[in-house]
Amino acid sequence: MPNKLTQHELRKIAVQFLYSITVRPEQEEEKLLDYILDGRDFITEENKKYLKLLIDGIRENQQKLEEDIAKYLLKTWSLERLTLIDKIILELSGFEILYTDLPDIIAVNEAVNLTKDFSDEAASKLVNGILTNLIKKDEN
Repeated sequence: MPNKLTQHELRKIAVQFLYSITVRPEQEEEKLLDYILDGRDFITEENKKYLKLLIDGIRENQQKLEEDIAKYLLKTWSLERLTLIDKIILELSGFEILYTDLPDIIAVNEAVNLTKDFSDEAASKLVNGILTNLIKKDEN
């Protein structure tokens, strides 16, 4: 039985895909995903299902996710001020918090780690703060 990708690796792939398709929307999505997955011949059907859940879920709920994220930005910030990669990571984690049964703390930790992978320490603190407030709102 082939090894499957970790959920962290799948989240990274989802971020890469969403970033690439946002920057160059003319790309053929299937070819782009094949390119990102190149060299990962051990992706399982379970992996593909989770990856599809993330990508489709974020896209289908993007407007609501953006509205929720915007509520928790500092008063001097707007969605437009966020880097694209940080915004995508927030959308991914917001989707997992609001629409999946993944424990909130795992979603936040994953977001912080993804931000450290793709952005920087300052951004990871911002992401952590926004998602912590989103969780508090969701619990009320």
